[in-house]
Amino acid sequence: NLPFHQSADRATDDTERPAVPLDHKTPNTAPFRTTVHPRLPAGTLLTVRLENSFSIAQAHVGEAFNASLAVPITIDGETLIASGAPVSGRVESVQTPLDGVGTAPKTALVRLTLNALIIEGKRLPLQTSSLFAKATLWQNASAQSPGLERSSPDYRLLKGRQLTFRLTSPLAVSDVNSLADGQYPDSSR
Repeated sequence: NLPFHQSADRATDDTERPAVPLDHKTPNTAPFRTTVHPRLPAGTLLTVRLENSFSIAQAHVGEAFNASLAVPITIDGETLIASGAPVSGRVESVQTPLDGVGTAPKTALVRLTLNALIIEGKRLPLQTSSLFAKATLWQNASAQSPGLERSSPDYRLLKGRQLTFRLTSPLAVSDVNSLADGQYPDSSR
């Protein structure tokens, strides 16, 4: 007996037992957002954590740097991309410390931008605003040990530093299944 054939013991009118529940709600048991192609709108903030320290004196325009999302990306209260997702960026410009006149403190700045979010090996291109980050004076061993010759000061952006960028154009996220599970290699931070 097939379910769509009428049997003698079944009524010809199935209104008493409809095949689809009357409330028309389907249970949401999916472990991810059900939107097929969610978009992160322009203006979305991306807070990242630097994966490595780098020296301002050795940084070059166009040089890549690696980071990871420090804060998950949420839309309407739902996590779309968990923290720990790898992000890449590049150096836009470098300003090494200038010899200050008088008592003005010396500062080193680097201008950075993000260019990609990596999800399970898939590179999603990003367009973000750039930001200027002030580097930290790094005291190397010769500067900390008395009696050793002092070398020139080294300014660095230190590993673990958090920076916040703003998307300047929307980002279409195409593979939702892999985004919301939060299973990134270094998501234990």
